[in-house]
Amino acid sequence: MLFQPSWNFFGAADGVTVSVAGGGPGRNGELARIEICRDRDAGEAIAVAWDGIDLFGHSCADVLPVLPGGREPVLAPDGSVGVVVESLGLQLLRPATREHWERLVLFSGSTGWADCCPGICACAAGGDWGAGIFK
Repeated sequence: MLFQPSWNFFGAADGVTVSVAGGGPGRNGELARIEICRDRDAGEAIAVAWDGIDLFGHSCADVLPVLPGGREPVLAPDGSVGVVVESLGLQLLRPATREHWERLVLFSGSTGWADCCPGICACAAGGDWGAGIFK
């Protein structure tokens, strides 16, 4: 398991769910990630902004150009597609059939996987940083 079960919390209000998780190898007492998801039925009134940009309110094609370079494409285990910007500690995901981001994941610069993996979001052993070391 990637995160400590006792260190995982979530709350939902007005069509947005926020979850907080801690843990990782050697990091049992540290915050590892924050995930913000917008309910597909929440409507356009719910804004999730990063540096003044509503990430969920604009199309993916409009959001991508304002993110810094070093973006890596992502295919999540649930079939969602997205992008990771390691320099910002940010991942955006959406269902493959939608044109707006629906999930934002913020992660610390060091998740504890560095000892076995070259990057924060990829595992040389075939794992996935968001779902655990093994798929």
